[in-house]
Amino acid sequence: MTSTQLQRSIVAIETAIGVGAVVAPDKLIAAYGLEPSELNGIGKFGFRLFGIRNLCVALANAAGRPWASDFTLYVQAPDIAMFAHAYKTGYVPKQAAAGALATAGLVADLAVAARRG
Repeated sequence: MTSTQLQRSIVAIETAIGVGAVVAPDKLIAAYGLEPSELNGIGKFGFRLFGIRNLCVALANAAGRPWASDFTLYVQAPDIAMFAHAYKTGYVPKQAAAGALATAGLVADLAVAARRG
């Protein structure tokens, strides 16, 4: 894949996660194996903020903002650490943590590959 194709893939994933987290958080968490009832109150609010972050970065990446591709890569490190911790401790069901970890890892891999161009 070319750098442009990799960036488009990143934008597509960030947009899908962002829209899902903002517009339909219950459906998105269900895709990761959680019951919608497990996400309520402040958790749902935080999840929507996570979605807004992803949408903002996706839009900036789509617009070709140079900082956005770097930000995409840099923000994946704490996401990966958080999801790995959630998996290890059982803070969320392992299936959900593994899915989130795989998604963050995929985006990080795509971002590294895009940088190598």
